[in-house]
Amino acid sequence: AVQIIAPENLDYDVTWHLSDDNQGNYSVHRYFEAFNVWLPVSSSISSDQATLTAQGQIKIAFLNSTDETVPILEASLNGQFFFKDSYVNSEPVIYITARDNNGVDHRQAGMKIWINENDTLAASQVSGNGNELSIQLKPQLTPNDSSLHITVSDAAQNWSDTLHLTYTVKSELELVDYGNFPNPFKNRTWFSYELTDACDEFYLDIFTVNGRRIRRFTSGITDIPLELGTYHEILWDGRDESGALVANGVYFYRMVGNKNDITIESVGKVAKAK
Repeated sequence: AVQIIAPENLDYDVTWHLSDDNQGNYSVHRYFEAFNVWLPVSSSISSDQATLTAQGQIKIAFLNSTDETVPILEASLNGQFFFKDSYVNSEPVIYITARDNNGVDHRQAGMKIWINENDTLAASQVSGNGNELSIQLKPQLTPNDSSLHITVSDAAQNWSDTLHLTYTVKSELELVDYGNFPNPFKNRTWFSYELTDACDEFYLDIFTVNGRRIRRFTSGITDIPLELGTYHEILWDGRDESGALVANGVYFYRMVGNKNDITIESVGKVAKAK
């Protein structure tokens, strides 16, 4: 590696005369200290020399990569896995995690992001290290938008498979109640729901048929707060607030979310059987 120090505002050309060993198989890479990764940079290479235009302090090396493995991408919404056809608001914050053992390209040219079929989008923030990047996306969506696509390059310029995210845009706060399963249940049952946007408060109450509340849930089976705008699951083990098992029979549940002066709710029936 060769380190070159020059004023930040000065453009300059650097030319290397290549030995026989370096001709044909190597390309010019620059070291990006903030991400701890070597990435290829544009250069002019002839049979016996290489020329690079640069600015400021840089570290350059001639590298030959045989890597053919593509990066792996995962998406999350509000800290949870991005499910197919998730509900999102018009200004969601989506995170893409890109992993590659030999380094991921954090530069704008190393990412292709678009909404629907052709509306391009740039990452709002990129952080992490060379082998794992967190890419923050803040798209401005309309009800007509339904998909987001992203592909990322690694340090050897292998492009990942395109990650396709599909969703439904909701401009207003809504509660999607998926009910509980199993129902009837014997020992435990899972309530699942989805919020199209974040609430200030959210809880699930269990009532007897006489209207007496026997249990309130303000947290779910994960560390994700119930009020976040994403998919949630709540586990009921068939016990009341005191920890005693409830009798077999029919009960009612009520999901409630509050945001500013808006209240959303859903009521359903759940049965405990032998």
